[in-house]
Amino acid sequence: MPRLQRTEDHREGTAVCAVLLTQALQFCTAHFSAGAPKDDPSPEGKKRKEQAAKLQEIVRSYTPAGYRTVYGGGFNSIPPDSASPDNPKDVMTSAYAADKECDEGRSNARPRDGRDTKPLDGRSIKIDYLFGPSAATVSCDVTADAGRSDHYPIKARFQI
Repeated sequence: MPRLQRTEDHREGTAVCAVLLTQALQFCTAHFSAGAPKDDPSPEGKKRKEQAAKLQEIVRSYTPAGYRTVYGGGFNSIPPDSASPDNPKDVMTSAYAADKECDEGRSNARPRDGRDTKPLDGRSIKIDYLFGPSAATVSCDVTADAGRSDHYPIKARFQI
């Protein structure tokens, strides 16, 4: 049975983590502000940067000794190497520096980019992520069918 941990800070966001004891694995998920005027009005994504820093803190401080952590969610931020004109692109920079994103490295020209996860009218963007330990081997699939969601599902297999 997974053990659930929840940490909350209304100023910086919330993350939910589950620990799989038999696999020495922790999984954490979060949903960042969408960038709308009410929840992150700054064009440079100040609130999302705070939420990304808080998630990194949670992942590092809540991971039990000897465990590995996989984390992800709807981070509502464009990858650092995205060709999209959308901004900000530096929200997830520290996560890419510390861990491996499941769709990272698909392009030599834009290694910190990946397949689109959010369909929009006339275009799509990547705003959803799955990260794991940098030493992990990972394969990732994004199904370009949102079904009843407004996001494409991401499926990853981490070999840790």
